Amino acid sequence: MALLAAGLVIGLDARGAGELTGQLLPALLALPCALRLRKGRRPLFWTIVILQALAILPALIGLVGGDLRGLTRLILPVLTLIFVTRPASRDHFTR
Repeated sequence: MALLAAGLVIGLDARGAGELTGQLLPALLALPCALRLRKGRRPLFWTIVILQALAILPALIGLVGGDLRGLTRLILPVLTLIFVTRPASRDHFTR
């Protein structure tokens, strides 16, 4: 919220504020996941999977639209899904 307020003070228009909010929202959703990572549990597993799927979606839309930057935006979410779904990781999230 502080970044959004600072952007409004320096003259950020509505489109810029929307883009800023769109960039900050996944980070705000991922923060509670990071804080609960040590405990594991099944709901955290599904939250991580959903967040990464939501991160993959804009990258795929960009690729369909011809934006090749979508390839680099796919790397981290895909790797996260691969590592989270490995057997040792799944065991951590099911305890």
